[in-house]
Amino acid sequence: MLAYFIKNLIDKFVKKLSILVLCNALTQVVSIVGFIFISRIYAVAEIGEYLIYVAFVALLSVCATGNYEQAIFVEKREHFLEKI
Repeated sequence: MLAYFIKNLIDKFVKKLSILVLCNALTQVVSIVGFIFISRIYAVAEIGEYLIYVAFVALLSVCATGNYEQAIFVEKREHFLEKI
């Protein structure tokens, strides 16, 4: 019984981990391909200004939201969601 529980737990973990890795890899590929197209359109200085703006907005969004939007998607149990 314990072996079945451990095997089931490991299978769920591997499945969720593989989905996470696949989605992150896909996101990186899309970002790289998009950046290649953007770099052909804009000059290096313009891309630098844009990336500074994006970094600043990313920092502000983490500070403003406290990353609560991540906690809502992670937690599945309703009674813990009410505490968030």
